[in-house]
Amino acid sequence: MSLTATVYRSTDPGAPSLSGTAGSLTAFLDAILVDGYGSGADVKPGLGWTRQFSGTNKRVYQNNPTSGSGFLLRIDDSATVGNARHAWATCYESMSDIDTGAGQHPLPSDYPNGSLIPKSNVLSSAPRAWRAIGNERCLYLFIDVGVQGIDYALPHFFGDIVSFKPGDACHSAVSSNELTAYAGASILQNFFRANDVVTNSTVTKCLALGRNYRADPGSIYVTHNTEMGTAQFGNNASSPFPNPVNYGLWYSSIRVKEGAYLLRGRLPGVLAPEHARPFDDDLILDNLPGHPLPGTRLLAWKFSVHTASKSTAYNGQVLFDTVNEWW
Repeated sequence: MSLTATVYRSTDPGAPSLSGTAGSLTAFLDAILVDGYGSGADVKPGLGWTRQFSGTNKRVYQNNPTSGSGFLLRIDDSATVGNARHAWATCYESMSDIDTGAGQHPLPSDYPNGSLIPKSNVLSSAPRAWRAIGNERCLYLFIDVGVQGIDYALPHFFGDIVSFKPGDACHSAVSSNELTAYAGASILQNFFRANDVVTNSTVTKCLALGRNYRADPGSIYVTHNTEMGTAQFGNNASSPFPNPVNYGLWYSSIRVKEGAYLLRGRLPGVLAPEHARPFDDDLILDNLPGHPLPGTRLLAWKFSVHTASKSTAYNGQVLFDTVNEWW
C-alpha cells in the first residue's frame, strides 16, 4: 500500500464484524491489514501487511519490512487463555512458527499472553462499533465494547513509532493497558493517557517498545505526552478554544519517551488538540491554520480511556493526517 492513511469504519459496506466471539479479531485484522473488504466503488483495500503464519483463531502479521521495521504482530483470539470477550496481541522481532519467536514485547515475564485487547463486554456475536486508520507500518484501532458509543471507543496501537534515532530498527510497539483479564467490567486504558511533560513523574505503561534506544536486548515500556501535558490527549479544559492568542487551535505531536528528559520519538500521523474535544466527532478539517504542511486534511476522532464512564475526566480527541505520508 503506502505510508499515507486508509480509514476504515464498521459502517462501511462489507466491513468485517467485531464481537465477543473467538476468532472475530483475527478475521477482522485479516480484512484490515491484508485482504481488504467491500466491492466496486465501496472497496477498501488492506493496508499492505502480510500474513506470515495462520492457525485456528491465531495469526501472525508483518508490517512492511522495506519501509518499516518488519516486526511481527501475533494475535491470539482463540479464547484458550481467557474468554472470547478479548484477544491478546504480542510483538516479536522474529518468529519460526505461529507460537515461537524472539524479541517479544511486551515482556513475557510481565504479560505472558501479551497485551489484552477487549472486543466486547459480552460473550455473544452482537457486533461492536469500531473504526481504524493506518498504513503499511502501523494501525490505530478504536473499539466500542458495547457500552458507550463510538465516540467513547477505547484506542489501541500496533506498529512502528516515528523514531528520532537514525536507523532505528527496534521501534515497533504495541499499546498497553496493564490488564491480565477482562470479564466485561470497566477498563481504564493507558494508551492516549498522558504523562508528566518533562520528568514522567507518573510512569504509566502506555506502549511496549521492542528495545531501548541503545538496542539492548529486551522490551521496554515507554510513556507519551504532549507539550501541555493534559490528562488525556485532546482533554485540556483549562485551554479555551479558540485560544485567545491567535483565535485558533493549539495542538501538539504526541511524543514517546523512554524516561525523564529522554525523547525516543513520536506517534505517527496523529496530533493532539490542546483543548477539550474542540471538534465534532468524525469531522474533516482542511488546511488547519498554522500546520507546517500545506493542503493537510485532518480527521477528528473522539475516544475515551474508560469503557464504562462518560466522565470528562476520561474523554479525549486526536487528529489524524489523511493526506500526507506519516514518515
